[in-house]
Amino acid sequence: MIKLFRFCLIGCFAFFIFIPINVDANYYADFSKALKQKLENKKQQLGSSYQPRTKHISEDGKPIYTNRLLLEESPYLLQHAHNPVNWHSWSEETFNIARQQNKLIFLSIGYSTCHWCHVMEHESFENIEIAKLLNLNFISIKVDRERRPDIDATYMAAINIVNKRGGWPASLFLTNEGKPFVATTYIRPAQFKQLIHDVAQTWEQQPDNILTYADELHDTVSEYLNTHSTLEQLKKTTSSQAMNLIIARYDEFNGGFGDAPKFPSEPKLLFLLHQLRQQPSQDLYKILSLSLHAMAQGGIYDQVGGGFHRYATDPHWNIPHFEKMLYTQAQLSKIYLDLYALSADPEFALIGKEILTYVKREMTSPKGGFYSATDADSEGKEGEYFIWKLNEMETLLPHDLYTLAIDIFNATKNGNFEGSNILHRTLPLISYAENNKITQSVLQQKLDRIKTALYTERNHRVKPLRDEKIITAWNGLMIEAFAHGFNILNEPEFLSVAIEAAEFIWNHNRNKDNNLLRSFYAVSGTLNATQDDYAHYINALITLYDVTNDNMWLTKSESLAGKMLEHFWDQKNGGFYLNYNKNNFLNLTRVKDRHDGAIISANAAAIRALNRLAKRTGKSVYETKAKQTIASFATEINALPEAYPGILLADEEIKHGALSNITYAAEGNVKIVAKPNHNNGIDINITLQPGWHINSQVTHSKDYLPTVISIDNRTQGWKFEKVTYPLPQNIEVTFEEKPLSVFSEDIKIIGKLKNIETNKNKWLQAIPINIMLQACNDEICLLPEELTIYAQIY
Repeated sequence: MIKLFRFCLIGCFAFFIFIPINVDANYYADFSKALKQKLENKKQQLGSSYQPRTKHISEDGKPIYTNRLLLEESPYLLQHAHNPVNWHSWSEETFNIARQQNKLIFLSIGYSTCHWCHVMEHESFENIEIAKLLNLNFISIKVDRERRPDIDATYMAAINIVNKRGGWPASLFLTNEGKPFVATTYIRPAQFKQLIHDVAQTWEQQPDNILTYADELHDTVSEYLNTHSTLEQLKKTTSSQAMNLIIARYDEFNGGFGDAPKFPSEPKLLFLLHQLRQQPSQDLYKILSLSLHAMAQGGIYDQVGGGFHRYATDPHWNIPHFEKMLYTQAQLSKIYLDLYALSADPEFALIGKEILTYVKREMTSPKGGFYSATDADSEGKEGEYFIWKLNEMETLLPHDLYTLAIDIFNATKNGNFEGSNILHRTLPLISYAENNKITQSVLQQKLDRIKTALYTERNHRVKPLRDEKIITAWNGLMIEAFAHGFNILNEPEFLSVAIEAAEFIWNHNRNKDNNLLRSFYAVSGTLNATQDDYAHYINALITLYDVTNDNMWLTKSESLAGKMLEHFWDQKNGGFYLNYNKNNFLNLTRVKDRHDGAIISANAAAIRALNRLAKRTGKSVYETKAKQTIASFATEINALPEAYPGILLADEEIKHGALSNITYAAEGNVKIVAKPNHNNGIDINITLQPGWHINSQVTHSKDYLPTVISIDNRTQGWKFEKVTYPLPQNIEVTFEEKPLSVFSEDIKIIGKLKNIETNKNKWLQAIPINIMLQACNDEICLLPEELTIYAQIY
């Protein structure tokens, strides 16, 4: 354990006296002639319509302060380009300046749609007195965590070690070697001013105290970030243990997990969904169903425009923190559509579709890429864009619709948020319709009219800031979500959106060496991609291959998998680093992203991508790397399984398959897709690569396994009344005397279903089907395979 060197935040009696300075006169003192010219050129480029984000404006309407951040391609950094704090960007040059001037670093990490980042900017970074102190005594650096997740992960580890919790904005003081010694989050201005005094005084009078503690904390952070691989295996009970630990935090009254603030916990939901497919259970379905209904009914869901806010501040999901993140929409749309595919609950389909429609309408660039987020604030107030007063609603709606709106959305005169209403429901739509003795279709028609009227009016309000950088990783998640929406809902428009976005990333977020770039903003892609960019985009391309049968997507995904292994693979211990080593000018410990947060971890996404490539190409190297990655983290996963649902889910998919309606056999040479038909049955469509065949349902030799489909015994309540196979062909092969009875072209097997009264899981409207087959070409027969595929029955 290290001895924590704490700086006084409140109630200190010793003050370091600073010489008063004029921030205006000294602000540009270290700006070179070339830098000044660059800033002037940028101002000219922005034009007269440019509105600087600052309260420090001269009489002629121009900003008094302009720092280096004006040259950056990050909406978050640009927000701070006119602060009186003389901000620098993260670069080797910046740290060299700090060393030359023997100054410490103040590091602030945040993102453009972060409410508390805005608060600290307004209170402290726009404060002249605080700016003077920072400018005189420190080199101040701003980092956009969404563009540099590697930097964020490193320093957030320090904050978690010191404070036992993290969050943004991240506020740290570092040595000029990048080692933290003060690590915290939001700081009130009076405390911040005192902290600046204390740190500066200590650096002036006792610098060795700072350097010693910084070394100790740096070593602790390095130890925390390092993985000590023993290449163990996951225990057989680890997945079930993780499930039990996650469920132990289930809120049986409000859905979801844990206390307020409540996050959707998407990786946990995805893991539980796989467990539900693997072993259908009424109890587990109830947990997932109640949680998804509760979130969809709450204020965390935008009842007017669609899409989810990032999290709720109360246990009932009613009072959100109003920012909307692209990754939230991507993961939750998939989760809702997955549970719809299993249960046929129409509200899950509706929510999934509304999320995708919202993203297409409001988060998609004209060229096809997806924007990152929208802010929590507008007009300087949190949530102002999303809330309603009764008189506004009454003015907009006919009386019957107004009466319905205030009833179904629980709107009142006093409201539930600062005198206004965050619209929310207390019942699923089907229950509300039944209680009020109207059909669900009539209710939906009226709701559509209400939403249209409110949405049209809301569009006249000042909209929250939209962060228009296009991040490769988050676009990968969203591309896969749209392709998944096409697969489940059969909406061709969603596939078009997915393809256009995938092409945008391929064409704009790669460099001349065909390496991915992290982010596109305004006119170009910038920054080397991190490993999560590769993993999530590869998964998106694989899903496009699945739903289009276009080999181009598989070829591209393979080329990027090679790049991911080249740049990020840990040759010694296995697993993937998050960042390029060549960008690590401070020689910081390289991070491996393996714990799930709001997004499934980068290593979990890589395992999934490599396993999917192995199944589709037959190349064992991908599966080997996937298993080595799991083994490299197995010790810590076995010790704390609930923190790794993403990797555990990927491991389950290696062992049992993805359990979707699409699967592959014969090293990718056989593709199987299950779809419901209109005759109370299921179509099993089997596509064969040229030169391949599978044995028919009747073979002439015991040495060959026939093709057979059957309902998995996990499903009680259904059986195949009849299975219709196509006519086989008899073909001659060099290694057999007698002709073989085979299917050598694309075929459809039709299973007619019959319901049995003993069904214990009446909610289950998708069933696992076992398929046994053996594939051969003209030279070799592969070993027989047994696969499981999920088929919707509605």
